[in-house]
Amino acid sequence: MDVKAFLLKVITKLGWVSDPPAADQEPPRYQDYWVKILVVFCSASSIELALLSAQIQYSQLPPIFCFLGITIILSFTCFFVSKSIHFNYPLAAHVLDRFGIFFGVTAIFISITIPFPLWFKCLTCFIYVLCWLTILFCNYLPS
Repeated sequence: MDVKAFLLKVITKLGWVSDPPAADQEPPRYQDYWVKILVVFCSASSIELALLSAQIQYSQLPPIFCFLGITIILSFTCFFVSKSIHFNYPLAAHVLDRFGIFFGVTAIFISITIPFPLWFKCLTCFIYVLCWLTILFCNYLPS
């Protein structure tokens, strides 16, 4: 068994995608809207982070800004690679789109909570975990 077939089998067994899309089939259109929205958010946030670091010394920035930057980079990278490889590897592109959405939504939750107190951050973290558990429950548990 070659590596590509093995990885396809493993990804399908894990339930990341229910049925691999055909080689000539485009990904679903609803994901394109998510990708466009999150790429715009990541671009705007990265420019804002660059401007903020120019105004304030890097040592004065809280560590949450580093975590925000990492999630933005991961989201943008997943989308970029996904769109670059989707003709040759449609299944991998589909999985990367989902990871890009995950990192983009994580970046949005992080950026919203930065200026607020700890109780608000804890409440937002609870809502974030509840959202992902709901998504996992609705998509991956048998009906």
